[in-house]
Amino acid sequence: MIRIIYPVRLWYNSGVRIAVTGGGTGGHVYPAIAVLEAMNTLLCESSGDALVTLWIGTDRKEAEILPKYDIPLAEIDISPLRRSIRLTALKQNIKLAANLLAGRACKQAAMHLTKFQPDCLIGTGGYVAYPACRVASKLGIPLYLIEPNAIPGLVTRRVAKYAEAVFCATDGSAMALGGENTKAIGVPVRSYSGSYSKEELYLKYELEPHRKTIFVTGGSLGAGFINKIVFNQIVEMLNADCDLAKSVQIIHQTGSRDYETALNLRKELQFPYRPFKYLHDSTEALFLADLFIGRAGASSVAEAAHFGLPSIFLPYSHHSDMQQFRNAYPLAEAGAAFIHIEDEFDRNAFGENLLELIRACRNAELIARIKEFDKNAAEVIASQIISGLSGDSR
Repeated sequence: MIRIIYPVRLWYNSGVRIAVTGGGTGGHVYPAIAVLEAMNTLLCESSGDALVTLWIGTDRKEAEILPKYDIPLAEIDISPLRRSIRLTALKQNIKLAANLLAGRACKQAAMHLTKFQPDCLIGTGGYVAYPACRVASKLGIPLYLIEPNAIPGLVTRRVAKYAEAVFCATDGSAMALGGENTKAIGVPVRSYSGSYSKEELYLKYELEPHRKTIFVTGGSLGAGFINKIVFNQIVEMLNADCDLAKSVQIIHQTGSRDYETALNLRKELQFPYRPFKYLHDSTEALFLADLFIGRAGASSVAEAAHFGLPSIFLPYSHHSDMQQFRNAYPLAEAGAAFIHIEDEFDRNAFGENLLELIRACRNAELIARIKEFDKNAAEVIASQIISGLSGDSR
């Protein structure tokens, strides 16, 4: 357990204190960061109050991401629920059940919340979020939930009844939860707010402005299936077509496992190919990109809409509720994206779709149609939380 120096609540100018809980993957971290950034902007523009934050989570992906945003992390001891019959999964589930029954994670969350004294708690879902959300309801701390998925997650379903508001990604997810406190707002995403101009970012990433930029990612942890498509198909297509190779370039977030393979591949290619193990600020790559290829997590789909990126989504096949397919379907239905489910992957169809989007990706009409799906959710959620804390629930 890391030692946390809790920001002290003073009787004067102590700011707005926000605790956040959630994590495990970037999809449970970045939506809340987007809302925190929007809240900070709104507070600075209105009251001038400072935003003081504490994140309650684990040593997984949130521990890697949060230091980049100067957000302190208070750890709790909880492991994910594994939906598998393998022995290792069963052992982990037994450990999780034992911790929950013993109340260990809840006691740790209660300690962090009591010491920090937040004005509210924001939960982003995932197994990490349950203890703090449950404890907040008992301590009388206002709870706000962000549910980014088209199908509400298990933790959100369990704790929604305690929340002041549940901000859902879609009308369907709000209807599935029911309740007067559910609101279909969309998925909060971060805008690019860096100090680099686009021209400077091209130089930073060693890219060429006249080429169309393809951003490929398997999410914060990487995806072997998507990496193989890059290595075995996209590179092959470009090597076989000199004119095509002269017109595109690739930013590729590989994850840890395939990073060395990507570095070795880069040495052999005649077009700009920039692999990264992990991008701590993916908004730079999204800002540069003309075309997106990746999983269809709620944040990825929302980011594609926010940045106006024609996309090829490759949903993870093993979610029983097909949540990633459902996330991507509205964009595909509008003719702004293609969907290729992993277990049904058709190499030829993917190649045809990729060529089509490379040709069309800078079309202003297509970009505008994609951006119609951007709901400005981060600012809307931030505004509603601030209003709720001030006693204005409109």
